[in-house]
Amino acid sequence: MRQKRFYLALFLIFVVAFFLRFWHLDIRPLHHDEAVGWYYFIRKVVHLQPPEFFFEQHGLLHYLLSSVPIFFFGLSIFSLRFMAALFGSLTVLLFSFLKERIGIIGTLSAALLYAVSPIEIFYSRFLISYPFFNFFFLLFLVSLFIYLKKYQPYFLYLAFFALACMFLTNELAFLYLGVVVLYFFLLFIFDRKKVFAILTKINIYKLVVAICLFLLVFVLIQTVFLTRPYNFAKFGYFFSYVLEKKSREGHIHSFLYYFNIIKESNPAFFGLLFLSLFLILLFWNQKKILFFGLLSFIPLLLLSFVEYKTPWVLATLIFPFFLLFGSVIDLLFNKFKNNRKYCLMILIFLIGILIITIVQSIRLNFVCYASDKNPLNYVGTEKDINRLVEDLLKHSNYSRGNVLIAFTDYYWPIPFYLEEYGFSADYAQLDVAYISKGSLRKYDFVITKSSQHLEVLPKFKKKYELRKGVWIVLWQIK
Repeated sequence: MRQKRFYLALFLIFVVAFFLRFWHLDIRPLHHDEAVGWYYFIRKVVHLQPPEFFFEQHGLLHYLLSSVPIFFFGLSIFSLRFMAALFGSLTVLLFSFLKERIGIIGTLSAALLYAVSPIEIFYSRFLISYPFFNFFFLLFLVSLFIYLKKYQPYFLYLAFFALACMFLTNELAFLYLGVVVLYFFLLFIFDRKKVFAILTKINIYKLVVAICLFLLVFVLIQTVFLTRPYNFAKFGYFFSYVLEKKSREGHIHSFLYYFNIIKESNPAFFGLLFLSLFLILLFWNQKKILFFGLLSFIPLLLLSFVEYKTPWVLATLIFPFFLLFGSVIDLLFNKFKNNRKYCLMILIFLIGILIITIVQSIRLNFVCYASDKNPLNYVGTEKDINRLVEDLLKHSNYSRGNVLIAFTDYYWPIPFYLEEYGFSADYAQLDVAYISKGSLRKYDFVITKSSQHLEVLPKFKKKYELRKGVWIVLWQIK
C-alpha cells in the first residue's frame, strides 16, 4: 500500500511538471540561441542534411531529438521546444529509482522541488541542451547506483549509454564525471576495503562491453551515423576551444553571478542551501550526503571562478542540489520521526519553500517571461517580434511575399519566423547607410538595422525592438 501511495504521489508530481513545462509552451518569443540552433542544426536534419558539429552550440544529440516533432507537427515554436519540455518532464519519473538511496520522503521532496523550480521550468521551455543533459545525468546516476547494488550487467550498459548521451549533449559531462571519480577516489582513501569489494564484483568482460557500447553510441551520433566523420575529430578541440572562448566572448561576469541569479529567480532555494550546508557539516560521514554535496557544490564553485557565464547553465548546476535537498529532508524526518513537533516545523518550512518557489515559477515563466524583470531572460528576443510578424502578414494581405534581410548580425530569430509563416527570405550583408533601388527590385519587404535607409519611398515603415537595445526596421516596398 505504501508503495502504491509513493508511485501515485510521484505521478502527480510528474503531471505538475508536465503541465508547467507544456502549458503555453510557445508564449515566449524564440530566443536568439534557439534560432541559431534551429538554423544550423534542426533545419538541416529536417531537410535530411547531416549537421556539422561545433562547440558553440554544444552537442548534436539534443538537436537530433528536437527535430523529430517537426516531422509530425510542422515547424513552430511549440514543436521546436517539445522535446526539451518532454525530457524535462520525464526526468521526474527517474527520481523513482532513488527511493532506496535517499528514501521515499527524500525522493518525493527532490522530485517536487525539481518539478516546480522556476529555473528548471524556464529552461525546459527552451530549445537548449540542459533539460536533456539532466535527464541523461540522472539516468547515469540511477543506473550506476542500481548496478553497484545488484551488479547486473544491463545496468552497467545503461550507465555507459547514458554517459555517452551526456557527452553528446553538453561538455559539462567532463566536469560531472570528474566529480564522480573524485568521490570514489576519496572513498578509496578512507574506506579501501569497500572499494576493493566493489572492484572484485565488477566483471571485466562486461565492463569492456559497456565501454565499447559507449564508444559505438558516441561515434554514431557524433558523426551523424557516419555521414560527418570530421565531427568526431572536432570533439578533440574541446579544451583549446574553451580557452579561446573565454578570451573572445563578451559574457564576462563576477564570481557571485550564479548566486545572484538564483537569489533573484528563486530566493527560497537558499533556505534549503543553508540547511544542507549545516547538515553536511553535522553528518559529513553520511555517504549519500557527501556524494550529493560534492556533486552539487564543486561544479557550481568551479564554474563561478570561470569569468564566462550565462544563466542557462544553472539548469544543470542546480540540478544535483535537488538530490542533496532530498537526502537532507529524508535525514531530518528520520531523525525526528518520533517527535511530531519537529516534524511539523520541518513540514511548515518546506511548504513555505514550495509556495515561494511556485509563485516565482508562475511569475517568471508566464507573467514577465520576456522582460528586464526576469533574470533568466538573458539576451532574449523581445515581444516586438510578434508585432513584426503581424504587420508582415497584414501588409502582404496574407499572401506572403519576398523579404530581404539586409544585415547578418542579430537577425537570427527572423529567419525562423519568416519560414514558419511561409515567406521567402534572402539574407545579404548590405552594411551601408543607404541601400540602392537596384538591390530592392524583387522584394516586397526589407528588414534593416535602424541605422540603414532605403533609396525608395516605402508604402509602410515601422521600427521594432528585436533584442534589448537592438532596433530593426520593416519596410514595405511593393
